[in-house]
Amino acid sequence: MLLRSRILYHWHEFRPTLVRDLERSGELDAVIDSLEQTVLEKQAEMLKQGLSREQADERLRPLWMISDDES
Repeated sequence: MLLRSRILYHWHEFRPTLVRDLERSGELDAVIDSLEQTVLEKQAEMLKQGLSREQADERLRPLWMISDDES
């Protein structure tokens, strides 16, 4: 699953109010694009340092996995 899809899926599940607010303000795509770019850049740095993709993913997950349950 693409990173963007993983972020959106998680946010829809655990942060529906955030998603709704960002959609209303027209900022959702820009926020997701920026976050995805940041994560991919950091992932590339970690891969260069010798980490596996899975290790990098695990370490970077807290950047986008906002876990406050709003439901």
